[in-house]
Amino acid sequence: MKSPEFISIGHVTYDIYPGERLIGGSAVYSSLTAYKLGLSTGIITSRGLDFSCDGL
Repeated sequence: MKSPEFISIGHVTYDIYPGERLIGGSAVYSSLTAYKLGLSTGIITSRGLDFSCDGL
């Protein structure tokens, strides 16, 4: 496996909108921006047992 070109370190949260819950947070949005600019990305974060990593 190749090392990511961009690593984001930070929070991963749930963004809650009427009728839906999406994964968000600073680490997700900065990695998504880097990915859309053509970089391979990775995220370093911690999580609680109540947070599912499905969808990352």
